[in-house]
Amino acid sequence: MTATPAPAGKASVLLVDDEPQVMAGISVHLRREYDVHTASGGEEALQRLAERRFTAVMSDMRMPGMTGAQLLAEVSKRWPDTTRLLLTGQSDLGSAIAAINEGRIFRFLSKPIPPDQLRKVMVDAVRQHALVIAERELLENTLRGSLRVLTEVLAMVNPEAFSCAARAAEVAEQLCIQLEVQDAWQIPVAAMLSQIGCVTLTPETVRKAYTGETLDDAEARSFAMHADVAHHLLSSIPRLDGIAAMIKAQRPGQSSSQPIDVEKATSAVDKGTEIVRAALLYDRLARAHGHTATLQTLRERGLVSPRLYGAFSSFVPTWQSGATCTIPVHELTEGMILLHEVRAKNQLLLATAGTRVGHALLLRLKNFAAGVGVQEPIVILRNEDPGKAAPAFRWLAAASSRG
Repeated sequence: MTATPAPAGKASVLLVDDEPQVMAGISVHLRREYDVHTASGGEEALQRLAERRFTAVMSDMRMPGMTGAQLLAEVSKRWPDTTRLLLTGQSDLGSAIAAINEGRIFRFLSKPIPPDQLRKVMVDAVRQHALVIAERELLENTLRGSLRVLTEVLAMVNPEAFSCAARAAEVAEQLCIQLEVQDAWQIPVAAMLSQIGCVTLTPETVRKAYTGETLDDAEARSFAMHADVAHHLLSSIPRLDGIAAMIKAQRPGQSSSQPIDVEKATSAVDKGTEIVRAALLYDRLARAHGHTATLQTLRERGLVSPRLYGAFSSFVPTWQSGATCTIPVHELTEGMILLHEVRAKNQLLLATAGTRVGHALLLRLKNFAAGVGVQEPIVILRNEDPGKAAPAFRWLAAASSRG
């Protein structure tokens, strides 16, 4: 159910108490400045919260069934932007302090509450909500913009690395869906950024590494460092600590005799690490042998755990399925998936198979077409929705809309 926004100009406040006279008394002092709603208990309050957005929730501590602390803890999980206030009697003070110490309550108020104090606290609660929203939007806009810049730079500097990352992000997204991973937006983003360290490598080194050709000692050392380079680049960006850790743990060029097993992961970062490893492994095998043969290899060689193999068996990535069509460069639009590599007429590689066209890549292709020329026609996936965002950005948008 989509939450209904509060009326313009007034912050929306939910009062929760099983005593109607208490709610009526508080409402009298708040209705002039706020859009006030009431609920007689925890379950009714959760229903109201599911139906519309609230700036603040003020709940009594002692209520039949669900206590105020329990209600506000649930609000914290499901609507974290909503400011939470707890109304208590003297006998509830210990429980109120415990709730605050667990980080779930913005303020607690002792009954009876003087009108002036009530108004001041509500002003603070609304201000807190505004600060939380502003900080989240700033972080998310910064994060989203940073991701787009990083991936589009990678697409132009090293098309092979970008294409690998884009394909791995789609596989990671599908694995998260099949494995029912909660709050999983960081995982496909980690896959999308997993090759960003390749900006320090020559395209030839990356090409040889991805196609399985033998690297000399210097190339092998530099390729093995790209995950550490990515970690260094990303760890300074707000909210990317976990993503940077997932990428650093990839250990490119190293193999393990143990199958990739998400179930044994002890933390969200460990689980993300294993899913990204699995996505990159699938991409390496599928590029050489196709989807069906890759599934057979995963099973016969025991490269992934049974549950992870079941997840792989439940989907086929877009670049491994669907009909193709050919178009000239001038008909390309953002979001289209390239099924064959694209080269300039001087043989310079501009994009590899499996790449979803972004804004910067589209400009690059059209600039090359107007200059040295591009080998045409372009082979794309038929019936793919051009407006569909790349996997990492779909998950980021989903994370941005929570609450």
